[in-house]
Amino acid sequence: MVKATNKNEKFILRFLKTLSTGNLEKVRPLFHEEATWEVMSKGIPGEGTHVGRKGIIDDFLAPVRGLVERG
Repeated sequence: MVKATNKNEKFILRFLKTLSTGNLEKVRPLFHEEATWEVMSKGIPGEGTHVGRKGIIDDFLAPVRGLVERG
């Protein structure tokens, strides 16, 4: 088991645990409205920059999570 030693690590562990439930509505408030998530790889689903809760959750995580769930 991974042990968090500071507040940033605790936040990341909480984020990953919440994300693993599949309930993206519980993940949504963990992002600032102006947060940015940039996928650096090219030619993969979700590539590019995603901004804000809508961009990150609705336009990136939800579709990519759907791909992972289908296998």
